[in-house]
Amino acid sequence: MPKFDFSQIFNNFILDDNIFNPYHDLNIDSSFFDPDLFKAKYQKTNCPIFLSINAQSLCSKFEKIKNFILNLTNSNVPIYAIAIQETWSCPVPSDLTLPGFKLYLNERKFSKGGGVGFYVKENQNSKLIKNLTIMQEKIFESLGVEITINRKKILLVSYYRSPNYPANYTQNNAHAEFFECLTNLFSLLNDSNSPCFIFSDSNINLLRLPHDGLADNYFNTLTMNGFLQLILKATRIQGSSFGLIDHIVTNQTMDNVTSGVIISDISDHFFTFNILDWPTKSPTQEFITKRNFSLENLRKFKQALSSVNWNLVTNLENVDTSYDKFWEIFSLHYENSFPLVKMKRNKNFHKINNFMTEGLLISRVTKNP
Repeated sequence: MPKFDFSQIFNNFILDDNIFNPYHDLNIDSSFFDPDLFKAKYQKTNCPIFLSINAQSLCSKFEKIKNFILNLTNSNVPIYAIAIQETWSCPVPSDLTLPGFKLYLNERKFSKGGGVGFYVKENQNSKLIKNLTIMQEKIFESLGVEITINRKKILLVSYYRSPNYPANYTQNNAHAEFFECLTNLFSLLNDSNSPCFIFSDSNINLLRLPHDGLADNYFNTLTMNGFLQLILKATRIQGSSFGLIDHIVTNQTMDNVTSGVIISDISDHFFTFNILDWPTKSPTQEFITKRNFSLENLRKFKQALSSVNWNLVTNLENVDTSYDKFWEIFSLHYENSFPLVKMKRNKNFHKINNFMTEGLLISRVTKNP
């Protein structure tokens, strides 16, 4: 149904807000599956598959999750990693042993709920990445692992953003800190020079674009940092309530994407998945340098300018000297608020030529729908 489809929502968002379409020229297949259809379609595929689910307590859902995964792996569906959000407390991790997989966990210490984890295929080289593993309870909870597939290192991150912020936070402060954590994560991943995939329950409904400021800011933060959302269907449906709040995003340049949603009753959230189908020969990676004009950075810039003592400018009698002083102060805060960031060029987002203005990019999308 159209109301469950992000691609139709996003097309309206493009027209309403006149932004460049990152899905242009990308063949993306993102569909709903029931478990049997998923198993039948991807039995014996040669491409690694990543799964993700909000478990809403791994301990209580473990037997169902184990049976679900073993049903797939025993049928030769190549599951390489399963990202988990809302693990909750797991006092005895050895009770959560999934045959053929290694378990990684990052749990809360001071409050109930939350927590994230990964099951990673046991015969794959894998390790925990500490600087990608963060526990800022109810703000940003993440766990990062590095795995090696076909001698290529891949970074995987599972993160959870609670819809409820800490008692000592305002909603605006919680949102600002979440976006700061998310932007820092993107920066670390882009600096790694490794393929990166992020699996999350962000509790941000992308089906509300463009009428929800939080969803708008989130999607713009993704695209400004060169990341593409791969899940295009609703991931949680309860009666008349539905949303696309479980996301898989990547900074990899691709021509074809296979992803989707597996409908199950294990949790209130459906499984999401992505199939890793790389070209046999990797293209030479290019880099670009750009500034991050996020809402948070704009807020910092305005705050910095408002704290300036402009008497240093207005008290000068010579207009040229006054202007030079103004420009010195303005430029300093501009550079501090919007630093240049090096990131991988992603053909799904970035201009091929410098003369391609936003207007020309929009015209190109219009000409080649």
